[in-house]
Amino acid sequence: MKLLKITAAVIISVLVALGVWGGIPPIECVTPKDEYQLNTIQTALKLFYIDTNRFPTNEEGLLVLVGGGDDIKGYRPGGYIDELSEDRWGNAYLYYNSTNSNGVETATIATYGSDESPGGEEEQKDIFLFLEADKIFSKAQQ
Repeated sequence: MKLLKITAAVIISVLVALGVWGGIPPIECVTPKDEYQLNTIQTALKLFYIDTNRFPTNEEGLLVLVGGGDDIKGYRPGGYIDELSEDRWGNAYLYYNSTNSNGVETATIATYGSDESPGGEEEQKDIFLFLEADKIFSKAQQ
């Protein structure tokens, strides 16, 4: 029974860390400002997806959320956010669009922390937010 409790706790921790429940991972180094900024970008990406039935490409990046996507079918005039925030260390948030092993389009927002390198503890800890297209309702599905 004790093993079952530990296994369930590990599974829940992994699911939360992977963002399956749609939120920011509960990492000690995530501040309210980090959470607000990531949630703002996440909301803009979801709205972009709903309107265009896709996430921005790697070439378009997060900048397309601010404007300049008028040639994209379904793009909202004026963009989705007024400006892109930087992480608390003054670095641009990283963005990566890919397809997972199930063929589902995904979008990842990340910051590598104060050291700007993968890995680390405390202030150097990486923060990732994952979005999966199959969890977002798009206009194309109506």
